Amino acid sequence: MRGTTSLAMADPELASLDMSGDDESIVRWRLDEEIPALMLSGTRYIVVALGDRPRLRRSTVAAIGLAHRELRAVRGRLVVITNQVTAGHCNRACPDLLVAASVRQAESALGLTSAHPAAAAVWRARH
Repeated sequence: MRGTTSLAMADPELASLDMSGDDESIVRWRLDEEIPALMLSGTRYIVVALGDRPRLRRSTVAAIGLAHRELRAVRGRLVVITNQVTAGHCNRACPDLLVAASVRQAESALGLTSAHPAAAAVWRARH
């Protein structure tokens, strides 16, 4: 899994996927392949970093929405780290999707504090 940072050592239920350097076709492919694989391994909380993008295609937003629904079905959560414009695209299509502008906001959205080992691992994965 290219660009995947699994946080299994800190918390097997949490993973971070850095897709900030991927074009949208790769983002869609990775969501389709990696989210189910991570879920099968017991991961319930996934942070996806999309980076600063001017916009998202509807097919990419749909793939994000599907990943969100798949995780919700197993009582998990997806958090997307991106800019305000891209966050707006995602939230219009999937209003209960968690979006964040930073790792700290992603931690907060998942209910993690920086004292939690998984939160520290998310921070290390992004920086």
